[in-house]
Amino acid sequence: MKKSYSKSELKEQSKEVFKHYPTAKVAFATTDGQFFLNENRANLHATAEGKVFKIENENVQEKEQALDVIKGNKNAVNSSDDAKAAKAAKMQKAKKEAKELAETIATLETVDAVNVAIKGKTAKSVLKAAAERIEVLTNQAANNTGEGNDSNGVSGDSKEE
Repeated sequence: MKKSYSKSELKEQSKEVFKHYPTAKVAFATTDGQFFLNENRANLHATAEGKVFKIENENVQEKEQALDVIKGNKNAVNSSDDAKAAKAAKMQKAKKEAKELAETIATLETVDAVNVAIKGKTAKSVLKAAAERIEVLTNQAANNTGEGNDSNGVSGDSKEE
């Protein structure tokens, strides 16, 4: 049985395609992992149970906007405004995702789970939430094992002489 790729997997694989075809604005990927620059060819290749996904090359759009600015294109101002709006939308999405992840971290039950959740993350709010959750979990573990402080604030390891 042939492997069937999801849209997210194909989008990741498309980065390699766009390295070889940097000026291509779009690529068409079939669920069996084949890429085409022509939609008709992708449709012909896709079998009855196959599907075709249109994947845009984000790098081409950024390069075109930069070239417009360099060339002094009168539409460059609009492109620049569009780029700013896209950047702002991307930033809002990242903030929302960071907030959701911070909320999820607050519910995790182990330090290992927290560490897995933050692997590769750089958002300050996420890292702060993780540090706070790890502190709570560590304190809970210390209290459960009797290694915490007693009511006088003296370590449980101290002995009377």
